[in-house]
Amino acid sequence: YSAALKREFGLSQAELSALPTFPLVIGFTAPLWGFLSARIGVGASFMLGGTLIGAAQVFLYLFATRALPLSAHLPAWLQLMPLMACSFAGLTLLSGVVFTTPVLHWPRSRGLATATVKSFTGASGALVSQMYVLMWGVPGDSSLSFRNLLMWAVVAVGTTAFGAAMVPVAPSASDSEPRARLLRNLVGLLLLLALAIGPASLLPAGSPAHTTLVVTSLALALAPLAVAAPATCARLCAALRGPGRAEPKRALLDGAAHSSANSSAN
Repeated sequence: YSAALKREFGLSQAELSALPTFPLVIGFTAPLWGFLSARIGVGASFMLGGTLIGAAQVFLYLFATRALPLSAHLPAWLQLMPLMACSFAGLTLLSGVVFTTPVLHWPRSRGLATATVKSFTGASGALVSQMYVLMWGVPGDSSLSFRNLLMWAVVAVGTTAFGAAMVPVAPSASDSEPRARLLRNLVGLLLLLALAIGPASLLPAGSPAHTTLVVTSLALALAPLAVAAPATCARLCAALRGPGRAEPKRALLDGAAHSSANSSAN
């Protein structure tokens, strides 16, 4: 949508390039957002980061479509800078938990876990872009391309809300790395996703081959949800039951373990 944004506000190429460059200027504030992420926790960081990114996209859409007017006393690119800062803050909050939480669950395979998350991040961006092309065609300088902003807002808020609900705060106490096989399966799934979404960007938009590869890529990207959904439902059900119902079961298990320990000692 950059061409449409340039035409809509009459921006020069230098002014247009200044918008995505501005987060680099305020990059020194990243430790502050990391500190905030450590204080509020994983789930809240997911929700706040996704909300900031989604809000920035929605407001940029409203300004670009003239639903909200910009001031005539300041250059348009300067008034859009706070939205870039908002997106930067959201991305920094998410990075603080997205790339560190997997290390808690796969401490021995932390390099592979972090690389897998990073690779899925890049592949997801390519997938969302190709989905836009599949639904609405190649974006140009038409104002219709601003719909991509709303699409990104929905993706940002939806995925981070799901992440806030499903990501455990701490690893299992019984086993520090319970799903090493799952991690290897995700790497294989990532390779299949790359083989599908890569050629899709080279094919003519709307062609049968392009449609097939984009739909296949979407199915591959959503495949991990089949693994995450049962655990998420179980965690939500446990939260709804409350601690009062969970304590008797825990007491029973603790009693059985204590009896077993006494028997072994005798």
